Amino acid sequence: FAFALGLFAFTQGESSLWLQLVAAQGSVDAEILRSQINYALENLASTPLICIDDVDALDTAGNAEHRALVQLWDSLRPLSTLIVIGRHEQLSSSRLLQLDNLSPAETEQFFTHCGRTISSDDVARYYQWTQGNLRLLHLCCSIFATVPEGKAIPDPSTDALTRRFLLSSLLTSLSETELRVLASLSVFRRPHPLNYPPDSPEFAACRTLQERRILNVTTDGNGEVVAVYRRFVYASLRTGVAQVFHSLAAELRSAYGEYASTIYHLLRAGRFAEAVDLWPNVKRQEMEQGQAGALLAAFRDGLEMGSLPDSVASVLTLYCAELNQFLGNIEQAEVDAAAGTHFIPIFDAELGELKGRIANDLGHFREAKEAFDRALERADLLLEARLAQVHKGLAWMHLRQRDLEHAERELDYAQFEIENMRGNLAYDQARYDDATGHYEAALRLAEGLNSPNAGAKTRLNLAMVYMVQGRYDDSLELLNRVYVHYQTMHRIAAMAGCRITMAVAHNLAGAHKHALACLDDADEKLRAVDKTAPWQAALIAQARAEALLGLGELTTATTHVLSAIHAADMSILPDAYRTYGEILTRQEDWAQAEKYLRQSVALAQKNEDRLLLAYAWRALGGLYLVQSRWDAVRSASNTAITLFESLQLPNEVERTRRMFGR
Repeated sequence: FAFALGLFAFTQGESSLWLQLVAAQGSVDAEILRSQINYALENLASTPLICIDDVDALDTAGNAEHRALVQLWDSLRPLSTLIVIGRHEQLSSSRLLQLDNLSPAETEQFFTHCGRTISSDDVARYYQWTQGNLRLLHLCCSIFATVPEGKAIPDPSTDALTRRFLLSSLLTSLSETELRVLASLSVFRRPHPLNYPPDSPEFAACRTLQERRILNVTTDGNGEVVAVYRRFVYASLRTGVAQVFHSLAAELRSAYGEYASTIYHLLRAGRFAEAVDLWPNVKRQEMEQGQAGALLAAFRDGLEMGSLPDSVASVLTLYCAELNQFLGNIEQAEVDAAAGTHFIPIFDAELGELKGRIANDLGHFREAKEAFDRALERADLLLEARLAQVHKGLAWMHLRQRDLEHAERELDYAQFEIENMRGNLAYDQARYDDATGHYEAALRLAEGLNSPNAGAKTRLNLAMVYMVQGRYDDSLELLNRVYVHYQTMHRIAAMAGCRITMAVAHNLAGAHKHALACLDDADEKLRAVDKTAPWQAALIAQARAEALLGLGELTTATTHVLSAIHAADMSILPDAYRTYGEILTRQEDWAQAEKYLRQSVALAQKNEDRLLLAYAWRALGGLYLVQSRWDAVRSASNTAITLFESLQLPNEVERTRRMFGR
């Protein structure tokens, strides 16, 4: 709820709550959270309307978290208009509106509104059956067209068997295409895009289903099968057919970046390995967007399906433990983490780290220390084992066969992987000279092995270091060689990614027109393969904004940087805020410029990214410079220079000194 409220406030120009939740990964003290919510609501331009539906799902008597949630809602009254919808009153209200059954006159109006003209006697008969119950009236309205003229409609209020018969009668009146569309849509639990071409039979089928009140379609084109029909149709699907439809649903949800739903459908489709593999790549994004509860339900649902491979069940249980810990269900997280044996060694370090976090949350500090130590030990082993495992195994095989030449080659491959990973580690720790040494050693090994793939991988890594060190020509030379390799291999998406990296290098070198040309090419290639990930779109938008800022096209730059900011990717946000702050500085909007530059500083500090932090402080110094705030200029520029010196980046130190005339 807090994430949803924070995201809403963020879209309305009040970002404090959203940024705090993202920075803390949702782990905020309840009282602090309440005060932050109040602060965000107070700063909105108008009083928000908050609507809570299906409140009967809460167990306020037996669940302390549910009680706390209701208390939080209750505290929002002075700052918002709160509408709570349910069958029972869960909290005191200033106004209670009860939806009663329709009267006989309202029942007649209902049928008229539905386009049905019936006699007064029939209205009286339907009212006697339904007592004005809206759900039963909708069912009657839907089956009018299926009952032959002159034949009485069965009483839908008698029992479940009669209602099932009526549903079956309604569905038999549908065409084959309409039934197929209805079956494919029945696997969705929430509204979803109806991506059918306007002239297709499926589009026409959706129109018919909507007219028959079987399918609800919103103004934005999303559709949802009415619950009573969805349950009936889904229950009638054969297992194999349901799995096919769930696979299609997973592809659709994934295309729209709705990964919690994607994982649910993958599990339902029996595509367990894909669901397990997807989670580590998207968990941070999904948890930051408030999807932890939905993901937990999806994994629990998967575990309850039965007949899962032991390894899959173990990993799903581990994921449940992680989500419960994130949601604050510490006792259940401890149960999940201790359940069974985790059969996949690669997850041992992750499990140990999670057990340490859980023990820490419970105040069991000795157990936490032991778990963290085991995790570090296992991770240290994995650093070499994961990288060199395959090549080491092959080397041993060749050695057993006395094939010494191939054994030595495989050991060189293992050493190549280790040098690359040590370079990655040094790069992440901002030890750029060390990273350069490891990558150059890896490149020599790759060239000795005559492996184009290994060479491309290392050149890409080395280009990133050269870029940070200000060696832009060297970086672009390496990137061009990588691009040619990807082109030879027909790896279109990888070519696009390489172009984006080139654009960043061109921007840093001040060649902004070249940067825009690279970004145009990247966009074109990603559209060709239809594989633009949300983070890629955000990165392209940020790079475009940077280039346009350099060219002085501030209005267009603003459009792109706001697109990058709205993507809310934590790896891009600090730079996007910094770019927006520089745009606002050029537009002489001093107050807003300082606000966004300060946010860039705060996020870079939270991410422990000293490079982006130095860039942010330098930009802040630039703002103070045009305002002639000399003490602030001195402080900001000193901070930026100190950071660049600690990163051993003399090129950036010199650039900063020139900028401030020092």
